[in-house]
Amino acid sequence: MGRVIHVDNSGFFRRLFRHFLATRDIDSEDFDRGSQAFESIGRGGVPLIITGMFLVDMTGLDLIKQLTASPYRNIPIITLSSNTAPDMQQALHDLGVTAQLSKYGPWREEVIPYLDKYISLSRR
Repeated sequence: MGRVIHVDNSGFFRRLFRHFLATRDIDSEDFDRGSQAFESIGRGGVPLIITGMFLVDMTGLDLIKQLTASPYRNIPIITLSSNTAPDMQQALHDLGVTAQLSKYGPWREEVIPYLDKYISLSRR
């Protein structure tokens, strides 16, 4: 099984999400920097990337652009962010982001179907 990559500038939210994944027996790595996440993704075994829009060294949009222009462009990407501005949502849609979830909504319930789908695919 692979590991979910989670990128967010908030240490609190990374710990919260890591715990959420652990309760579902899902391996993960979390980063506050897009460059570190990109490097880890390059080592392989990543069925799903979840990123916020605010990172320490770049924006989530910059990371997604980097990923979609790389050999990793087929890895599904979910954004989990407090930035729900319409222009940002359109930019993410145009880049082919799998799903856009809000930290202010029921993100746990909303992310579960994606975890079930992409993690089960990686276990085959």
